[in-house]
Amino acid sequence: MAGKFICIEGGEGVGKTTMTAIVTRWLQANDYPTEEVCDPGSTALAKRLREIVLDKTIPCNAEQQALLYVAARSA
Repeated sequence: MAGKFICIEGGEGVGKTTMTAIVTRWLQANDYPTEEVCDPGSTALAKRLREIVLDKTIPCNAEQQALLYVAARSA
């Protein structure tokens, strides 16, 4: 399978999700097949764990967040 993996990196709140959507729309409009993935979040369990990590109403210290990321990657 030939293809390219494009990784968009950056700190919290810098617009990674927005930029990913823009790039994805452009690629699709130009007939490039795309698949979006995120960390964590590419499996059903990882997506739920991502929701927890991103939910600001749930207190989560750095150690807990790291453990959630490890759990998501093992899913």
